[in-house]
Amino acid sequence: LVGTALLLLRWPRSLPLLGLLAALDILNVFDIAPHQPNHMMLEFLVDVGIVFALGLAALRAWRARGGGPERALPALDRSRVFRDLASVARVSLLLLYFYAVLHKLNWDFFDPEASCAANMFAELALRLGLPDPPVWMRAQAIWGTLAIESAIPLLLLFARTRLAGVGLALGFHYLLPQHGHPGVYSFSSTLYALLFLFMPPGFSEDLSHLLADVRRWISAHRARCALTLFAAVCVVAVSAPASAPYWRVYDFQLGVWSLWALVCIGLYLRFAVGRLREMVPLPHGFRPASAVLWIVPALVVVNGMSPYLGLKTQTSFSMFSNLRTEGGRPNHLFLRQFVHLAGHQDDLVEILDSDVPFFRSAARDDLLMTHFVFRSWSSWREGDFYVDYRRNGIRRRLEVRDGVGNDPEPLLRNPYWQRKLLDYRLIDRGPTMHCRH
Repeated sequence: LVGTALLLLRWPRSLPLLGLLAALDILNVFDIAPHQPNHMMLEFLVDVGIVFALGLAALRAWRARGGGPERALPALDRSRVFRDLASVARVSLLLLYFYAVLHKLNWDFFDPEASCAANMFAELALRLGLPDPPVWMRAQAIWGTLAIESAIPLLLLFARTRLAGVGLALGFHYLLPQHGHPGVYSFSSTLYALLFLFMPPGFSEDLSHLLADVRRWISAHRARCALTLFAAVCVVAVSAPASAPYWRVYDFQLGVWSLWALVCIGLYLRFAVGRLREMVPLPHGFRPASAVLWIVPALVVVNGMSPYLGLKTQTSFSMFSNLRTEGGRPNHLFLRQFVHLAGHQDDLVEILDSDVPFFRSAARDDLLMTHFVFRSWSSWREGDFYVDYRRNGIRRRLEVRDGVGNDPEPLLRNPYWQRKLLDYRLIDRGPTMHCRH
């Protein structure tokens, strides 16, 4: 995957390399499923759109030559490929923002003591050496988060405000990773890549000219560039050893990412200054040339609606939302589970005691889990262990000695397709759903 990405950087106009990169990334995300983060779920769906768009273009080219091998394959219609993949990627990003706001419309997200927005704001203040913010500032963080995440897709949707929307998104997603939660800057990187598709064609032309100037400068100063690169590698080797504490490594990674993000923001500002009020039409807008590509936004819709359909609660774009839909006690302001496509969310387990660290931590933190997750952990656990738990009000004990369990049902592995598609976050046993990813 990394090798293909490097080749694509070397030959960026190669559509076969782009298709190979997307296909390899699909396999990579599927391999780590269902534990991929939310931005990789979006990345996976956009990759599906890229593969579909290139496949349809290849099929049209093959038909254009009559389907025979005697003539060379004509070049793919690059304009139509771009229209297909860019359109579905834009719609998918707008849907991501829609669900990010929709999932946060719950009672616990508006609670300054439990809200993810308020807690992340307080943790950011602590990380920056600032005092713990008072309740009124926590409340402002809640409303500010909702306002910004609502404004970004609305600004991106209309031509006159599109550049402002891109600028707001770049700034907002630059600040979020400073909180320090692992993976947030990867999420921002994914969104930075997709925000490029909302820029007008003139941005690509300006960027191309600028990169050409950079390449000419590098060619004229090869020795100096090589020495600078060598010095940078030495700094990396000294500053971020593998044995360094977590925060030291993370701060180094975040520092590198922040420099790259500032370059992106600087390029945007270089283009946008003086043009914020201009009409910025998008090439091909939000409608793919091939109707079959609508399957990608449809998958995004189903993925985002999963908590309310009785399906998964992880990787459904409900990150840091305080959302709870399990156990017949949903906390959303107006949405409930109106369809139960699977009964996993209503089948909850309370851990009472265990010698398994994961189960013991759930008991210590007074958390519930779906029986689906309970069985996932117990069926894959190696060696002897025990778990005292309560399911549907009935106290039970699972004990495995010498590889033999006293109850075979929790030791049965979930079906493979369910293990890849479904995952559920742990939830609070009490009435308040505290912040969890």
